[in-house]
Amino acid sequence: MIDEAMLTTLHELVTKYANNRAEYLKPSYNETALRVEFLNPLFTLLGWDVDNERGLSIYAREVIHESTVVVDDEDPAHATKKPDYAFRIGGETHFS
Repeated sequence: MIDEAMLTTLHELVTKYANNRAEYLKPSYNETALRVEFLNPLFTLLGWDVDNERGLSIYAREVIHESTVVVDDEDPAHATKKPDYAFRIGGETHFS
């Protein structure tokens, strides 16, 4: 359920982006900064434990950063990828 605090946080993220859009579009603004400033707070707002606040083991965490995902069993040279996030429920990855 969306409450007033969630809407306020989302509005703050959107406003922050709008106010500094020119800076964020520069090549010097890197992926890590994007994740820390916008994506992690957004996923947290959506209810994901991005920072492992619950202190779960690596096998039980909801979000795994830079997880290894098998994408091609037949081509060992390109068999795995490392998405920025793997979202898990009950230890099973549902999307990444």
